[in-house]
Amino acid sequence: MKLVLFTFFLLISVGSEAYNMEEIRELFHESVESEESAEKMFVLLSDVGKNDQPLLVAYKGMAYVMLSKHAFSPINKVKYFNKGRDLLENAISRDQKDIEMRFLRYAVQITVPFFLNYNNDIKKDKQVLFDGIPTMKDLEIRKIVIDFMLKSNGCTMAEKKWLKDQVNKA
Repeated sequence: MKLVLFTFFLLISVGSEAYNMEEIRELFHESVESEESAEKMFVLLSDVGKNDQPLLVAYKGMAYVMLSKHAFSPINKVKYFNKGRDLLENAISRDQKDIEMRFLRYAVQITVPFFLNYNNDIKKDKQVLFDGIPTMKDLEIRKIVIDFMLKSNGCTMAEKKWLKDQVNKA
């Protein structure tokens, strides 16, 4: 019995570390343009449940959002989008300080059509990102966040200047 319990807890604890975050991030980046990458990311994260590690849940949500971007049927677009949004919100509710997840939501909210009514957290997420950028330990994620924000229409010229200054501080 002890062996069964030990094996069960070992499988649970290893579950989230079994995913290669670099691969997931790369697939996410590629999925913006590639339906095939969106599908690969979705399959890779198919076993992730809503109570797993929040960052994995957030990326599973992003897999659904990317599938909605590439879906042909309007019904599937909305279905995938809603599922992805719900997973992303679930993940953020469990770890509100995670800058990467807040970035993912910010990126979705400033790019999705207004009629989807998913834009309530843009200002809050943007502030979390600006507050967190100077202390981000993962320099690759930091670069991705800054690059996205510099290219987006969501920042003022003064904010973009500040972001450029942050690039030079890395």
